[in-house]
Amino acid sequence: MNRERSIAGAQAILDYTFRNPELCWEALQAKGAGGYPEGNKRLALCGDAVLRLLIVQLWYPTGRTAEHASNVVATTASNDNLAVIGRQFGLPVLINKNPSQKGEVPGVRQIADAVEALLGAAKLDGADETTLEGIMGDTWVVVKEYTCGARENVMMVVT
Repeated sequence: MNRERSIAGAQAILDYTFRNPELCWEALQAKGAGGYPEGNKRLALCGDAVLRLLIVQLWYPTGRTAEHASNVVATTASNDNLAVIGRQFGLPVLINKNPSQKGEVPGVRQIADAVEALLGAAKLDGADETTLEGIMGDTWVVVKEYTCGARENVMMVVT
C-alpha cells in the first residue's frame, strides 16, 4: 500500500487536508497493518463518538423523542450504513490491510471502522464542527432531514 497515495486519496474523498497526515494514515490501517497493532480502532472509537454527538446535537432542539434520536444514531452509525458510504466513495482500495489479508476485499466492519476512524482523525487534527459536517457531505444533509422530520428514512445512498 502506497502511503502517500492512500493519504491523498482519503483527503480527496473527505475534501479535507490533514495538518498531521499520520492521523489519516492511521485511520486507513487494518488491525496489524502499518505498524499499528490495533489498526484504526482507537480513531474509530473517536469517530463513532463524534458522529453520535453531531447527530444528538442536531436532534436535541427538535423536541422529538429520545427514541427517535436513538433510532437515527443506530441507523446512521450502523456498520452496514457506514460501509455503504465507504464503498461509494472508493474507500476500500485505500485501506492498508493486514499482510495476512492479501487479495481479500475489506469487509463491512473494516470499511465502517475506516469511515469512523477518518472522522475521528479529522476531529483530532483540529477540524471544527462545520468542517466535520462538510466531511460527511451529502450524508449529513440526509441525517439533518431525517432528524428534523423532513425525511422518512435515514439510510444513506450517497451519489
